[in-house]
Amino acid sequence: MSFSACIAYFVRRSRDGAFSHWTLTRKSQSQNRVAIPLSFLFGLDTDIALRFLRADETAKSAQELKRAIAQGMLTATIGSSGQIRSAALKARRRSERLHGRLEGQEVLNFYGIYETEAAELDARIRTLNDENYTDQQLATELEQATKVEAAPAIPDLERHIEKPMLFSPTCPSDDMKRFGYSTTR
Repeated sequence: MSFSACIAYFVRRSRDGAFSHWTLTRKSQSQNRVAIPLSFLFGLDTDIALRFLRADETAKSAQELKRAIAQGMLTATIGSSGQIRSAALKARRRSERLHGRLEGQEVLNFYGIYETEAAELDARIRTLNDENYTDQQLATELEQATKVEAAPAIPDLERHIEKPMLFSPTCPSDDMKRFGYSTTR
């Protein structure tokens, strides 16, 4: 409880009938509404008074609902009880039809096959990408190596042409015979 909940006992309006009785803050006030601030002012447990107030408000709400049903207010808003039962039955039957249609389908298994295939294709694409990257790196390294490598001088070329080596790793003796060079001196 707070001061604002109890202020009505200290500041009252005479036009609301607050001065007609010492416990009432207005003319038409229930005993449960009077009990909460008085319990607070006298230092008693306010939870019990709050429970009685909630029970009283629930009973009033139930009475208002019964009155609305009797006057036909709810029928205009949400329909009669027969209409509500009919709509509930239609919804239940539709739900059963949908459940029956879904039980015959293997939706998850159907997508599971595609998921497995997609995972395999994804792994293959990753492997190919790795291989492509390795090949690109190798091609870049070879291109840089060929740019850095200097061509042999022309006198060195002439010396190899005039006097070929007898045992050259690039030109074995059989190949030299085939090109018309003698391997003996």
